[in-house]
Amino acid sequence: MFQMRCIVRLSPGARRRAIYGLRTIIGPFSRTIMNAVSTIKPSPPGPGIDAFHRARSRCLDAFAGAEAAVVMIMARTGESNLTVPLGAKVEALAKLKPDPTYSNNAKKTVDGELEKLRPLLCVRADIVHARMEIVTIDGDVHARFANAAVLWHPYPTFRLLNYRQFGELTATVEAIAAKLRDVASVSRASSPPRPSPGAAGGP
Repeated sequence: MFQMRCIVRLSPGARRRAIYGLRTIIGPFSRTIMNAVSTIKPSPPGPGIDAFHRARSRCLDAFAGAEAAVVMIMARTGESNLTVPLGAKVEALAKLKPDPTYSNNAKKTVDGELEKLRPLLCVRADIVHARMEIVTIDGDVHARFANAAVLWHPYPTFRLLNYRQFGELTATVEAIAAKLRDVASVSRASSPPRPSPGAAGGP
């Protein structure tokens, strides 16, 4: 409504100029914006390969911490198959039923954290089973990973992580590991642990 009242008050010639000269009105404004942007100092160079190597190391340490917490819980509950890959450990822990050494609340917490961890395992696999290369895409520096399992393919897929994403991934896994460690550190119930298969019974 405000724009219509302004147009009505213009003379016919001015109204035509306002209508047909719209491109001219926008042009100087666009040039002003471009000039303003051009005066901004260039962004500092992105993180180098050494920074990405440190980020990768911190990320893998976070996953190792999560795996250690999973093993601690499994060992506490009497599980003995602790040398399988991390994904298999996660599934084995998820299948454990509550018992005197593993409360319902503990299982609920663990299951929730495992749900967060599961979708990150494929990212871990790519980081672990690939050489890291540094590439720049649209001015943003990324670490690029091609899992050895897909290199045979004529069109292999790559995993790209920029420095910020590396940090976010590490923080997420560290938080999961902390919650799992909290469960693992809870004192055992007073009842004895599960007997191992084939153990001799009481008298």
